[in-house]
Amino acid sequence: MNPFFLKDFMKQSGNAFFLILIAVALFAALSYALSQSGRTSGGNASQDTNRVNASQLTQYPVSLKTAIMRMTTQGAIGVEDVIFNSPSDFGALTDPEKAVAVFYPTGGGAPYAKAPAEIMANGAAGTWKFNSENEVAGVGSDGATAGVDTESADVTAFLSGVTQAVCESMHTKLGLGAIPTIAAAVNITDEQNATTTGIAGHGTGAVLTDAVLDRSPYGCFQKPASTYVYYHVLIER
Repeated sequence: MNPFFLKDFMKQSGNAFFLILIAVALFAALSYALSQSGRTSGGNASQDTNRVNASQLTQYPVSLKTAIMRMTTQGAIGVEDVIFNSPSDFGALTDPEKAVAVFYPTGGGAPYAKAPAEIMANGAAGTWKFNSENEVAGVGSDGATAGVDTESADVTAFLSGVTQAVCESMHTKLGLGAIPTIAAAVNITDEQNATTTGIAGHGTGAVLTDAVLDRSPYGCFQKPASTYVYYHVLIER
């Protein structure tokens, strides 16, 4: 084997491994922050349950972010290419689409899962939505224009219908402040999949901005006022 090729390969692999280690470390720090309850006499079972549920809420998107990082650092896949088709769509995917599919075994290999019923207001398992329609203010490199566009849109996971108690518990532990109501037309329903391939053509939503959430890659907001939505940026742009 060409020694220069081997050296270059080892360097690239090392860089990818280092980035994945960073993601795992950030995940551990986030989980630790959320798992710490007031271990004082003032705690109660309800607060502990909300704390554990809040930790569950954040864990899944972090695992997806790690899978995307692995895809984009070890191959010829750009962050603008990834798609989030669920297993029910796998039979219709082409080979090139499978290679960039986060949940496909030979793509990102990430587990596809619904949110636990206990963190959802309606008591049923929740469905995540993944798209690049919106931009979180202060996260990544904001676009030059006043609004969101295809260059500044962040790839984000949304979970609509989370319980108020879980969102409040998470915000308290992370010091994010009161949960705001977002009036902007943040798109939490469209999905980034093989039909709407990659990031190109997206960025038609809105800038998610509020004094509480600006510069935060994850958090909760109300949209409309009675519905709590958790967001988690997977790819900052």
